[in-house]
Amino acid sequence: MDRLSALDASFLYGETPESPMHVAGLAIFGPAPADTDIFAMFRDHLKSRLHLVPFFERKLALAPIQLDHPVWVHDDNLDLDYHFRHTSLPKPGTQEQLETLVARLHMILLDRARPLWQYYVIEGLEGGGFAVYIKMHHAGIDGGAGMAALPIIFSTSPHPERAPLPSPPAKDSRAPEIFELISDSYAKFFQPTARVLRILARSRQGNRESGTARYGGPGESSPHAAACAENAFQCVTVQPAVVRDLHSLSSRRKGGGSKADEVEDKRCCDDDQCRCIAALSRATEGAS
Repeated sequence: MDRLSALDASFLYGETPESPMHVAGLAIFGPAPADTDIFAMFRDHLKSRLHLVPFFERKLALAPIQLDHPVWVHDDNLDLDYHFRHTSLPKPGTQEQLETLVARLHMILLDRARPLWQYYVIEGLEGGGFAVYIKMHHAGIDGGAGMAALPIIFSTSPHPERAPLPSPPAKDSRAPEIFELISDSYAKFFQPTARVLRILARSRQGNRESGTARYGGPGESSPHAAACAENAFQCVTVQPAVVRDLHSLSSRRKGGGSKADEVEDKRCCDDDQCRCIAALSRATEGAS
């Protein structure tokens, strides 16, 4: 599953109608030979090379209720009429008219239900030339990658070499189902918690071996902490009442509680979940 990084996804989250997050380029060409259908030639040329740049054939799949960043999936129904557009400037086709048109095209956000790119072939330039305006979303490709893709898409020769045939599709090129997206997002959500708990368990093991462990007495073994570290759900799905007692447990261990409080702490720590909370509290105190 090809999930967007936090940086790439930030370009989606920060996009507004007033601040588009796509990158763009404008290429201006001289006059084409007479009786040449520029748009049809350009579209057919690019259509034969789209498979060389994976970005052109994939679209976004959003995680349910935004549990995680979106993922890239292959688009099996690429709508070339949306991605390749044809327009012309009114006469006389000046540079100012071209810049005004491109500015208006750049204001239009890309459709996130489709692959995030578009090409516009603009004819009617003064002197008989034409231009190509390219728009691609920053979430999928940046300026450097876009420049690297230009030699693949374009050619410096009027008779370009034939593009290699596309590779066979991957075995699992289907879009992930909703339960796959939820499962993957849920697992990644708890991975950092599990790592912290494993570190705490190793630290507890080292302290126990050196005779400095302090739960109820010197050198007390605590198999519950190690077991809890291997099961993140056991530690994070604690009762609300236990969570509310975390602050009081921390205060008592700093010496601010009474003798009765210490007895209550020892009784509470016989419970597996309280042992996990006590370990997290001790780690927090040590860091501060």
